[in-house]
Amino acid sequence: MGSINLYKIDNTSKDIFNQEIKKKFMLFGKKNITRSNEKNNTSYSLALYVISPQQIIPVKWNWLPNSFNKGDINTTPAPKAVLTIEHDNLLYAVTYGHSFFTIDKYCDRSFSFDFARKIEYNKIKTTTLTTPNTRRNKTVNTYINYNELEFESGESYAKLKAEAKLPKGFSLFKPVLEIGSSIKFSIESESLSSILDIILYF
Repeated sequence: MGSINLYKIDNTSKDIFNQEIKKKFMLFGKKNITRSNEKNNTSYSLALYVISPQQIIPVKWNWLPNSFNKGDINTTPAPKAVLTIEHDNLLYAVTYGHSFFTIDKYCDRSFSFDFARKIEYNKIKTTTLTTPNTRRNKTVNTYINYNELEFESGESYAKLKAEAKLPKGFSLFKPVLEIGSSIKFSIESESLSSILDIILYF
């Protein structure tokens, strides 16, 4: 079982996104994949960008081992990666590690909730709502037995954790979804093919 954290990059932010990713990450590899169906052939350009830190840094809580007259504990920062997928002038990104901090500000914020509007739910677990022009700008709701989203209330969804109602035999992704700036899918096995299948699903 694996997971995919999928972003769509806003068309107006693509150039600055590409500059930022090339500045902060190292290009690890590129690949072109063509997918065919009865109607046409679709070509995808994939690129993998990686940060694999080599420096050793002390942990922030070294006061604790020092209190026992022990030396500092050191660690290496976690590696991060971004997979970009481009086709038909659309740009998607899949994040690994903490790379979502870099990607989030360039994402198309309507992408994930446009998807959320199209599907039915067995169960909605939590929603995070933002209400413009109020003192309480975020509200988190937890549900026990709820399966309908109301998009016309004047509030704006910021995050949603839910279990989708999927057709019998559907295997592209698992029912549990996390929807916010991105869409987090659980899948049976992680592969480039699985990622492209999910993008084609849109």
